[in-house]
Amino acid sequence: MDADVGVVGLGSMGSAALWQVAGRGARVIGFDQFEPGHPFGAGHGESKIFRTAYAEGPEYVPMLRAALPLWRQLEEETGRPLLTMSGGLMIGSLDHYFISSALRSARDLGLLHRVYGAAEAERRWPQLKLQPGEHVLWEPRAGVLRPESAVVAAVDRARELGADVVTGVRVQSVVDMGDHVEIRTADRTWRVGRLVLAVGSWIGKVLGTAELPFWVERQVQVWFPIEEPDLYHPERFGIFIRALDEWSTWYGFPSLDGRTIKVAFHHNNGRRSDPDQLDREVHASDIEPLREIALANLRWLRPEVARTQVCMYCNTPDEHFVIGPLPGSPRIVLSGPMAGHGFKFSPVVGAIAADLVVEGRTAYDIGPFDPGRLPALAAV
Repeated sequence: MDADVGVVGLGSMGSAALWQVAGRGARVIGFDQFEPGHPFGAGHGESKIFRTAYAEGPEYVPMLRAALPLWRQLEEETGRPLLTMSGGLMIGSLDHYFISSALRSARDLGLLHRVYGAAEAERRWPQLKLQPGEHVLWEPRAGVLRPESAVVAAVDRARELGADVVTGVRVQSVVDMGDHVEIRTADRTWRVGRLVLAVGSWIGKVLGTAELPFWVERQVQVWFPIEEPDLYHPERFGIFIRALDEWSTWYGFPSLDGRTIKVAFHHNNGRRSDPDQLDREVHASDIEPLREIALANLRWLRPEVARTQVCMYCNTPDEHFVIGPLPGSPRIVLSGPMAGHGFKFSPVVGAIAADLVVEGRTAYDIGPFDPGRLPALAAV
């Protein structure tokens, strides 16, 4: 046996799983086709949102509460700043599904929050251009995560704890053999007792089927220069999510470099893609809608583009996570896909994966994320 546990994919979820498994003293080996912190998946782009007033459902909030101290633990163990608590603004009509769901989450679960009307919000955050009737749901327990640094920190810490790491090698398949799992590459096969599969958009390729109900969505991130950098400092401006139309949102961040801010659409105009053939060139048609909406809603923003980057979501049919044993292959634990909103959960999903492959069970309620709810996974 090459290790007690294998982790395939060392991005957002796999890096955290490697760290958590190594921290429990198990022999663990991790694999990635790229180098940790790479820009080819979902866990990159300089900044990711952390928030706890969760519109996606109250079942996520206990995991978010558990994630925060784990983020701080990773910072302490590595000496690297990973999470800046800037606070968060959710902006739009109180009737919008996202705003109303986030507000319900905050009220029902006793989360710190405050609702501002448009005029009062503009006085507090003069960066915003609001329409009459809009509101801001302010949540202090929200902020900015640094994804590349977080992934590298988790893998480096796992190495310090004894993990082996194999990079630049593409895993072609994983097979539950009954008493162990085989990890197969072009050149050799590794044998491990149990496996965490955290390959995101490549899950169908590793499991050897194109029939899974997941789809890869191209996403574009754009940085615009700002004229009043002090006003966009994380101490004066938070992460924000703003209603776009009946179902869509767009989002952005305070300035991390003192010169620019990043904005992006969430699910709006994303193109279905193959992860190996993702269009990584950013086109005028990607930029113009973002420029228009950002200039219309934010003050002291300049129209020229400072830089751009492409990432991708791996979406699920119900927009919820997939976490737990693969149906019919109990030695293989799925950590994802995460439906485009998972990064903030990375350390707690890593802890859950470690629970399942080391202890055989977890105290977290992962029933809503059971892979078995998706019939196509049972046929793999």
